[in-house]
Amino acid sequence: MKANKLRVIQDFEKVSQDIQEQIKLVYPEGFSQHLIEFKDKEDKTVYALPFETDEKIYMIRMTV
Repeated sequence: MKANKLRVIQDFEKVSQDIQEQIKLVYPEGFSQHLIEFKDKEDKTVYALPFETDEKIYMIRMTV
């Protein structure tokens, strides 16, 4: 059930190697067109990739 999953915001470099590999398998041709843009609490523009596993929903911050 999606509503009960833990939600995590994390930099790509800080997620586990396993999650990084899963992302590469899901997006073999790149993920730039799947990034979302939002403002953080300091009003800076942030780009993140939504990514869901069985246990968690990630917003993985990416450098554009």
